[in-house]
Amino acid sequence: MSRTSRRFLILFAVIALAIAGYIAFWFSAIGAAREGFERMVAAERAAGHRFDYVSVEWGGFPIRLAADIKGLAYSAPGIEFEADAFRAEVLPWKPTHALVRADGHVRLALRRASRTEWVEFRPEAALASVKSNRAGVLLEADLELRTVRADGTWIDGTDFSFNAGRLQFDGRSTTRAADQAPSAAAVAGDAWQLAFSADALTISDGFAPLLGPRIQSVRAAIWAKSLPAFSRGVTAVDIGGLVRLMRESATVLEVARLDFDWGGVAAKSFGTIGLDAALRPEGYLEFKVTGISRLIEGLVKAGVLTAPPGGMPPLPEVPGGAPITLTLKDGVAALGPFSFGALAPLAALD
Repeated sequence: MSRTSRRFLILFAVIALAIAGYIAFWFSAIGAAREGFERMVAAERAAGHRFDYVSVEWGGFPIRLAADIKGLAYSAPGIEFEADAFRAEVLPWKPTHALVRADGHVRLALRRASRTEWVEFRPEAALASVKSNRAGVLLEADLELRTVRADGTWIDGTDFSFNAGRLQFDGRSTTRAADQAPSAAAVAGDAWQLAFSADALTISDGFAPLLGPRIQSVRAAIWAKSLPAFSRGVTAVDIGGLVRLMRESATVLEVARLDFDWGGVAAKSFGTIGLDAALRPEGYLEFKVTGISRLIEGLVKAGVLTAPPGGMPPLPEVPGGAPITLTLKDGVAALGPFSFGALAPLAALD
């Protein structure tokens, strides 16, 4: 046998061994994923939570580990989720980054029987990306809801509803390390970079009377510093409890961007918001507003501002937007020289 033939055989053997090794690795990983899923379902049911499904199929070879779940229904205190079709997948060599998609009948509800406020989202499709470390600590989470219908009740008992072409929520921890254990995460406060965007919103008239029911877009980017450690048990609907913990942790929201395009008014803003000793919002937002007269007119119409005798004079438009500051201080909210009135403590949302 020639030297060239021997080299070819050796190369072929190495490739064949690598392929066989990867196949064995993939089947081992999919088996581990299946066992982990079964343990998770058993643990949720043992905790008294609902975790039902019609069927689950495992696949994704050769690139992914994937679970396709039909007829998923999950509920735990404060949250309910349903989906006709639910798919979760990870890369075999990167199991800490999961991609999720839900289609068909999809319902996500945040509600608790003992509370007034609740909200339910019914999108045509939901997509999520979740990253954690090997210790199980959440590092990043992104959620996109497409063609959404939502209904709910606000904390004062007011019912609301809205449609949206798209809702996007993103969050990334800036304090938790890739190798940090849950016990370490419980000691320190959290800091997260948060973003939210919404497009093509139509809101119920009674809930949004200022500038009409149609909002073209909303964009927000916030750095939440010194958040209470999530391991302290705050739930998504425990608003009053979360406010008290945020005050204890001296939480500050640095608003890098808060923009909206709504009913002929476009605004861009930035600022800082915190809580004072009485648990009232405290801080400022610097706005540049295009359509300032229409904004003031809407605030007067909604009863937020009181027009002076003789009516509100028209305000001049400024290239790039009229500057105006929203100030929250000593329990009073003011937009430029116009006072809104008193701010209630947020802990009263209990």
